[in-house]
Amino acid sequence: MVSIPAAFGSLRRSLSLAPDEQEARQLLGRVEHIRKLQQEALEKARKDPGGDGGRITLLDYYKAADTIIQRENQRLAQEGAPREALLKLSYLVDFRGQKLEGIEFRREHLTELEKLYNQHNFTPGAFDEVERGLAFNRAELANVTFIPATALEALGVDRGSHVRLENATFDGMKHGEVLIIKASPDGTPHRDIHFRNIQGGTLALEEGAMVKDVHAQGAVMHITMGDRSQLTNLHTDHATRIISIAAAPGAVIEGARLTGTTIAPGSSLAGTTWRDVELNEVNLKDVDFSGAELRGVTIDGQPATFATLQAAGVAEGQLPASIDGSQREANEPQTPQQFAMAEACRLRDLGVWVTGGAPNGINLNEGLPVTRQVAERKAQENEAFAASAAALAARDINV
Repeated sequence: MVSIPAAFGSLRRSLSLAPDEQEARQLLGRVEHIRKLQQEALEKARKDPGGDGGRITLLDYYKAADTIIQRENQRLAQEGAPREALLKLSYLVDFRGQKLEGIEFRREHLTELEKLYNQHNFTPGAFDEVERGLAFNRAELANVTFIPATALEALGVDRGSHVRLENATFDGMKHGEVLIIKASPDGTPHRDIHFRNIQGGTLALEEGAMVKDVHAQGAVMHITMGDRSQLTNLHTDHATRIISIAAAPGAVIEGARLTGTTIAPGSSLAGTTWRDVELNEVNLKDVDFSGAELRGVTIDGQPATFATLQAAGVAEGQLPASIDGSQREANEPQTPQQFAMAEACRLRDLGVWVTGGAPNGINLNEGLPVTRQVAERKAQENEAFAASAAALAARDINV
């Protein structure tokens, strides 16, 4: 059985190799004719949609397409066309490079087709052709619904295919299920993504995937983000619970509005970038921001600081590397060398140069009574300063 991608591939190869210009035109005309039949099937299905909100289901499309295929094949047979010229239902489910709007994709329409077979007098083997021939690579899917969310995978969209999503609703996902969203073919963001009836499972943005305007009200889910992935304008409410977030270094979360959300302890956001994010009544206990960069982040309406993050539950060792350009160094436990350098700078600033004159000409030790206590103090300061200066010299910092 030849799949639709293989069938079109054969047509294209034949087109490029055809020595006769007339034959090439015939092959191109055949491809264009199939595209017209696809549009006819979509229009026919929309006259009696079976999905929510006036959307057609993929099964509606199959029925319309199968009827059209039977009509076309009857016409070809009457014209005496050879058997290999007859059309197959699989020819009409190659949506590569096309824009599809207003379709409801249900996983059961592919995984349980046998149970639905009697709803329409499909030609023998039609469903097998559809399952093997369904192709969406480089397609744009707009105003679509996936029931459940993982129907995207069941349709084969994420198996070697790259699509662009716009105004897509993912309805239903449970524990253990994973919704994988890849980068779009041209690198532009997927837009206006809605989640409903999400009671577990994982939203996984693969490397380089960008998703903009995500509405996750009432969702309970894990989120994973690959390198260079980007999540923009994530909207949640008090009923939302982000079970965990695991983001690879280089991932970006931007323009998010998280309200009343719990981000589970142990969530890793190390090395990520957060820009213009509002955190309102969000529990951040034991969330790991180490190495992260925060810019324009607010917590309950106030600019985020290392102190407010700690107050929200972020541990000392898991604070971000910087907030609005301010480094975290002052908040980290000092190493012995860092302590020595800080002490050297303090002594320098005070002018306590016991081994010689201070740069400002002031030596606070001059005029002190030479007592045992003063001698001991000088010795201590000399020892501390010598160690500090050595540490500074080792880091090529001038005292």
